[in-house]
Amino acid sequence: MKIFKDMQDDLHTVTQHTLQFFLGVHQIGRKVLEYQRCVEDIENNDMANVVDIKIKQIGEIQKILSVLESLKSFGEVEVSKSDVSIKREINGKLQKQLPIFGEAWIVTQISKNTIAITYPYDGIIKIFNIEDEIMIKVIKLHNYCCGISFFNESLAVGLGSKAVYCINESGKQIWQYEHDLEGPRGLRNDTFGNVIVADYKSNKIIAISKDGQDSKVLVRQACGLDRPMFICLRNDLSSGFVCDGDEKYFAKFNLSYN
Repeated sequence: MKIFKDMQDDLHTVTQHTLQFFLGVHQIGRKVLEYQRCVEDIENNDMANVVDIKIKQIGEIQKILSVLESLKSFGEVEVSKSDVSIKREINGKLQKQLPIFGEAWIVTQISKNTIAITYPYDGIIKIFNIEDEIMIKVIKLHNYCCGISFFNESLAVGLGSKAVYCINESGKQIWQYEHDLEGPRGLRNDTFGNVIVADYKSNKIIAISKDGQDSKVLVRQACGLDRPMFICLRNDLSSGFVCDGDEKYFAKFNLSYN
């Protein structure tokens, strides 16, 4: 009986393994068949073909793109700049004192360390080096000189009561202007070389061209000008300021260039 049972168990094991092997082979066969059918479907449906895709633009889109390509800009941006008032602590410190003698009147800067000062009652201009605190030159004009301004290696000087002279740093005359002046006092050059003159006695502000050939009255007494003695210009040349010698009058005037 034991031998029969052992034979029966061995047969069951072999049958079981044979069945599992058969089922495995059958499943593989099914998978192979599925893959074969999938490949056939792809071939039959043109799924494996190379496809070129082209997009055709309709007329309205083409018109829009054409307009956009011709545009140089989509608009302009305007930036306005304004000064903002910021409270800051401002301090000052005296850096240099230059000992001078005589009745000095008006000063102009020639270079970083060089200045020129008029001495009207002596009829001279003194040039100083403020760094070394020494006088390096005296230009004798032999006439009353008051206003002075430096521009492009030359000095414009109000000379006498009715003239403005332009001289070089050696004192050689370049040109002179003697029209419509009654008492030239304050002088300033603009960035174009024109000489802006505050004429004290005629109550005018006059612009003289840089070559001394032409002039133009900018402001008259009828505008309210009253004995202008000293003058300065803003850096942007949009306006200037004048005051008298009695510390009673101060005025602003506008400038425009065409």
